[in-house]
Amino acid sequence: MTATRESKKHARRLFDACLVGGVVDARRVRDALALLVKRRPPGCLSILAQFHRLVRLNREASRVIVETAVPLAPEFQTRVLSSLGMVGVNSPTVDFVVNGELIAGARIKVGSDVYDSTVKNRLERLLVSLS
Repeated sequence: MTATRESKKHARRLFDACLVGGVVDARRVRDALALLVKRRPPGCLSILAQFHRLVRLNREASRVIVETAVPLAPEFQTRVLSSLGMVGVNSPTVDFVVNGELIAGARIKVGSDVYDSTVKNRLERLLVSLS
């Protein structure tokens, strides 16, 4: 199912109405969905799909995942966040994940951006360059 230009426009207006200070407000999202279900405008499913996409992208943009081979001490977690400029930011969701396959280093994902300084990544790049 492809979204029409009109349904994208309606979804964007609905999404913009759910923002409070650039952050999606869950109560407004519930109210918007209830209104959409109640009115059932033409292209309702397409509007809903586009709206869901916008909310998901907004949530992912404010999520940070830090993967390391070993658990980081709290002071190192704070250091990582301050070097990313995340200290004092409007409550980003930060997950510190331990992944032993990385060998050493860190992989940091901020929204759709990935910063990878792991030994595993360096070895994989070396293998590709040698073949």
